[in-house]
Amino acid sequence: MPDERLPTDDWLHWTKGSMTWNAMCADCHSTYLEKNYDEQTDSYNTQWAIIDVSCEACHGYRAGST
Repeated sequence: MPDERLPTDDWLHWTKGSMTWNAMCADCHSTYLEKNYDEQTDSYNTQWAIIDVSCEACHGYRAGST
């Protein structure tokens, strides 16, 4: 709901985990993604080959090539 106000400690609040690059964007907006999540530090060491929306991000290597 557009007017709903979430508490700042809620995971769905824009400053928390649900609205981060790794949670919401990285899978589609990068290719050959490795998030490298470290549970002990609750952090990522994210790596990728191509930073952009590309066919390979969703469809794999050589997608759409003839």
